Amino acid sequence: MDAAALTLSLDANAAWVSERLDGYEMTTFAWPFGDATVGAKRLVRGRFEMARGVRDGINMGREDRGLIKSIGLESRRLPGYDLERLMAEAAETRGWLTAYGHDVSDRPTDYGCRPEDLDRVLTAAKAAGLKIAPVGAAWALVSRP
Repeated sequence: MDAAALTLSLDANAAWVSERLDGYEMTTFAWPFGDATVGAKRLVRGRFEMARGVRDGINMGREDRGLIKSIGLESRRLPGYDLERLMAEAAETRGWLTAYGHDVSDRPTDYGCRPEDLDRVLTAAKAAGLKIAPVGAAWALVSRP
């Protein structure tokens, strides 16, 4: 998608959300399928405080706020994570994690997880002493000077 098309799409999305949520303005962005070109990242960084991708990993130090690392909460991917180690490493390195998913259900879609999967993630984060917050609130905490 070129810059003009992306701008139109972002404008339409912002208008739709604002109309339905009493003027709410989004401050974070999620890359569809993690696809982000250099030009698109530049445009998105100009409109949002941060944007998350789909690359696994712990965020620490100076991260590219246009493509923050994130773990997928999909039932098909969760077994591949050593959640306890990942959470402990984030705590030890003073790093931070973001996670994404599309649904939580006893019979999730390919992009969702089961309630017990989400519970395992939250339990591991709490056990490691990590603070749990929505991504916008978490970004406000880690981006303060």
